[in-house]
Amino acid sequence: MSSSSTPNVQPVTTTTATIANSIKPNPSPPSLPPSDAFDFLPLTYDLLARLLPTAATSSSNLPSIINNSSNNNSSKPPGHLEPKDVGTEASRIRLKIQKARALVADLPDISRSIGEQEVEISELREKVRRQREILGGIRDLQVVKEAAAAGGQSR
Repeated sequence: MSSSSTPNVQPVTTTTATIANSIKPNPSPPSLPPSDAFDFLPLTYDLLARLLPTAATSSSNLPSIINNSSNNNSSKPPGHLEPKDVGTEASRIRLKIQKARALVADLPDISRSIGEQEVEISELREKVRRQREILGGIRDLQVVKEAAAAGGQSR
């Protein structure tokens, strides 16, 4: 009887060692930049709204940043932007876009191709499949079943 129980115990040791060798600590997830770093569409909208004729835009509908602008021309509503000033105002948006590009370029694995990512995904799926198979084999071992039954009886 001991010879029949030894083969059941031996795969557990080998299997456990295989699992221990294949499990690597998960790296911590990368810290992502804040979402407002990529939110430049409202700024673009505000800039364009300041260019529209005053009949199409009410100054009460514009954000307070626009209403408090330094343009004090009394013939124009607050926040109105002359076409000659668009370049200066747009530079703020361009700067934000440049910063967003830099943040994206600094993300981990951004330089990896789709093919490389697909290879890694398939390797990880295979690893999960093997681990599930191993765990299923451990669950089916007689020693584990006996231990589970003994644990259930002691309660």
